[in-house]
Amino acid sequence: RWQSAYELSKVLNNPKTVPEDLAFKGQMVSAYKHALYDEPLVRSYLAIAMGATGDQYYSEELLVGLTDESRESRLAAIQAVGMVKSKNAVSKLINIINSSDYQDERLAATMSLGFIGDPKSVVTLNQLLSDEEPNIRWDAAIALAKMGEKSSIPIINNLLDRDYLMTFPQLDYKEINQVILTAIKTSSIIKDISFEPKLLNLAKLDENLKIRDAAIKSLKNN
Repeated sequence: RWQSAYELSKVLNNPKTVPEDLAFKGQMVSAYKHALYDEPLVRSYLAIAMGATGDQYYSEELLVGLTDESRESRLAAIQAVGMVKSKNAVSKLINIINSSDYQDERLAATMSLGFIGDPKSVVTLNQLLSDEEPNIRWDAAIALAKMGEKSSIPIINNLLDRDYLMTFPQLDYKEINQVILTAIKTSSIIKDISFEPKLLNLAKLDENLKIRDAAIKSLKNN
């Protein structure tokens, strides 16, 4: 059953294969409700499947999942409410960030706040810029940048620096490249003159050609 739910989540990740009829949506909600008594993986993948549609129709049911006893299915619901951009989830996500003992839940909640982009989350996201967990700091900054908040600029600048990222041993080469690419994309959203030196350095000297190209394009757009 969990494998079927997993395959469904992959299918629904393609906008062209997402059914729009209410009968299907009702079946999804019903399956999610019944999965509360099933193996946690089933409910987890069903949450991700609903999230993958980006359809706010599932918002209210996913809110229920935020309080699941299973940490696995709870984490999936935290991610999914962000994927459907549920503004009703903002206060609950903030509560998770402030009260959860699990860093993966706090990180997922931070990322979901970024996807939702509600101004009510700005205060909390600003507080997270000094969080002890680097990934939470970074995702909070990216979320704030998407909302045009200048407080994110110092951290985005750091994320444009390969030498800085290499001081974190938990990041491998591919992860560092992905962080830099995300930072380049984010710098094009918020736009600040302070990004130019780092972007020029990446455009001229970075060892990864994809990053060089992204930096060149960002400089042209800015």
